[in-house]
Amino acid sequence: MMIPFRRWELHELPALTQGSTIEIWSVKTCSALDSPRYVIVFFQTKKADNLHEDVTLFDNANIKSIRLALNSDYYPQERMLLDFSKDQYADAHFNYTEFNKSYHNCQEKRSLVNFAEFKSRPMFVIDCSRRYLGLKSSTVDMNFIKRSLVWNYFEKKEQGTVTECISCKKKVPNKGNTSNLMWHLKSAHPKKFRELEFLKRKRNDSDEERFENESDHYETSVDNENTPSISEDGITNFLELEVLEVDESSSSSHVLSPNPMSVRAMSRSPKVTHTKQKSMTQYTLSKRQEEMITDAVVYFIATSMQPYNIVEQHGFKHLMKTAVPSYKLPSRKTLSECKIPKLYNETVQKIKDRLAEINEMSFTTDCWTSTGNKPYIALTAHYISKEWKLEGVCLNCAELNEDHTSDIVAAMLSHLLCEWNLEKLKHQTFTTDSGANIIKAIEILKVNHIPCFGHSLNTGVEKSLRIAELQPSIGKVTKIQSAFAHSWKLSRDLHEKQRQFNLPIMKIPSYSRTRWWSMLRLISVVVEQHIALVSLLGEFSGGKYKHLVLNQDEVSLLQEVIKLLRPMQDISEHMSGESYVTASTILPLLNQIQETYNDKAEETQVDIEVNSTCSTIMNIILKTFKNRYIENQNVCRLLQKCTFFDPRFKTQFFEEVETAEITYIVNKELKDVVRNEVIPPRSKKKLSGLAALLKPKKDVGTVDSVGTSVQDYDLEITKYLGLLQLDTDEDPLLFWNTHTANFPRLSILAKRYLCIQATSVPSERVFSKGGRVVTDVRSALTTEHAEQLIVLSLNRHLISM
Repeated sequence: MMIPFRRWELHELPALTQGSTIEIWSVKTCSALDSPRYVIVFFQTKKADNLHEDVTLFDNANIKSIRLALNSDYYPQERMLLDFSKDQYADAHFNYTEFNKSYHNCQEKRSLVNFAEFKSRPMFVIDCSRRYLGLKSSTVDMNFIKRSLVWNYFEKKEQGTVTECISCKKKVPNKGNTSNLMWHLKSAHPKKFRELEFLKRKRNDSDEERFENESDHYETSVDNENTPSISEDGITNFLELEVLEVDESSSSSHVLSPNPMSVRAMSRSPKVTHTKQKSMTQYTLSKRQEEMITDAVVYFIATSMQPYNIVEQHGFKHLMKTAVPSYKLPSRKTLSECKIPKLYNETVQKIKDRLAEINEMSFTTDCWTSTGNKPYIALTAHYISKEWKLEGVCLNCAELNEDHTSDIVAAMLSHLLCEWNLEKLKHQTFTTDSGANIIKAIEILKVNHIPCFGHSLNTGVEKSLRIAELQPSIGKVTKIQSAFAHSWKLSRDLHEKQRQFNLPIMKIPSYSRTRWWSMLRLISVVVEQHIALVSLLGEFSGGKYKHLVLNQDEVSLLQEVIKLLRPMQDISEHMSGESYVTASTILPLLNQIQETYNDKAEETQVDIEVNSTCSTIMNIILKTFKNRYIENQNVCRLLQKCTFFDPRFKTQFFEEVETAEITYIVNKELKDVVRNEVIPPRSKKKLSGLAALLKPKKDVGTVDSVGTSVQDYDLEITKYLGLLQLDTDEDPLLFWNTHTANFPRLSILAKRYLCIQATSVPSERVFSKGGRVVTDVRSALTTEHAEQLIVLSLNRHLISM
């Protein structure tokens, strides 16, 4: 039989190992242009190197299943139902005839071998011509799984309906398993049964050894001159051929051939044989694999804030050489001028596409100076998604190499918003610190402003810790910290004292004058370690630091200060979150702080002087908050709207007059929403059966959907305020996600106000990342590259790998 091919290759596989259940072989083509379209498989028995046999003929191997895996895709997807011992080979013949039809591009199924002849010389045609051509490589397996060894002692008679023992010719019933056969062999032929057990153990040992080392799954002869060269792009195609249930008696010398052409005619082409991979260095990467590894290296550098020159460092090069010896790392120049900018531009476009679908968002901004003395300004955006999730993205960490006047800051923020096509947003709210220049810049931009809650709290606590009553105690605490910071012997001896008094082993922490909670941590440690410090400072170096020991009154005062400020620390940490609603909780928290202070002032158990000092501290903190949030009418009104749309609070903390005012303002904004927004009508659920006949009465606990006319906005507010408030530990965004259809206009305003941040911590986190990018070691990093790395690191959740 002669079938012309544009190109073909003969892959003659070695003999099957006697007793094995699985054989794994490699089939490799030289280039993508020669990716296999059809794989044609034949088997022969004991014909190799036998001059008396016709090697152009192929015979039955008693196959029960066969399929091909090319680049991890199986052809066919389901195993073919084959069993030549039972004349079940229709699937194989169908694929063979379909191949002729497809190959000759005609409707007629021209078959050189008819159905009756096919059984005596079966060919297996596997069509993979429609595979995804972008995939170039995969593993290579050819699996043979055999029948039970017990069939060596029995044979089927009368078309498989009767099983007969070869030794005694006794007929043994067999209904789908070999239990009866095994029992007959054990009872009637114990010698043969022991022989069978020995063969089974030998097979299992052989299989176990084969699976322990994947590189030994296949053995082929080596002929370097006949090994095909791989094209310049390194493309190699691999096939995995899986064959199940091969008859043991004919499995010792089967070979694989690609088509039914004469072997003598094929011999004019060089014979293709393959070596097994002995080491990692012999593995050749495809172009796509190299790109994937390069993308992973770029992702690692970008999201982990690694220096570009890491690809030149010996340790990293050794790591990659060990993991993928044939991979060539990109140069530092390629990373900084090509790969990272490309990834940055792709991420920026993803952010722009996402923000283009958002109508309501808020911003945070802050300024920072790097260790290289380069000034930067950060801008982050925050919004509520369609799924009612509060999300944020870092937009910029741009250089601001000019005087930080209000005009320049305002111009820079305006420029950054234009870069992101956000300048036309009607309702913009910025959360910033309370610097005079930034507040004036916000006024120039004519946008809403929220002072950072964290900065306000920090300012209030710093002022309170500077009062005269606390100076003696605070002064001793800071001097103790300074002594330990400059003496390793003190730190060493402190650990001995801590073990002596069974106290927690810890160091005296440092503190920052601009981070009030660091001072609180220092005070807490000094008070907790008071006994160890009294013993250590009194005897160390002849009592050199004895004057720093706190007396009992000072300890009592500091203990009350800790009790007073510890809740403030918890509040500060909560308000710094950016994945949940925060601005709406500012007014309720201030109300709670005031009530806590009033209760504290009424306590009589505490010393009068201590109580007076605590009152002074709380008054200073509350005054700071009132100046920034209560007495500033614009800020207070904005926070009231935020609280109104939080179903946990609504108007709970408002006076009656304030409730009426905020309701009127919301009514007015709802009219604008009706004019500018298209409110989709709520789809009604179609009733059927008994529900359609018996219309349910309205339940007082349910909410009706409102109409879409302008006159319905007041009813929408009334229904919203009539619902029970959520518990404070419930998620307000989950409420709005559930009730959007009930309050279509209010939900739009809810997205506008609940996305506002209570603190500018998101922008501060930008600089925290920036400090790890622009370090002393990399102070020469250009501002452009620094911004790219910072933005990529903070938006790594948007980078797809």
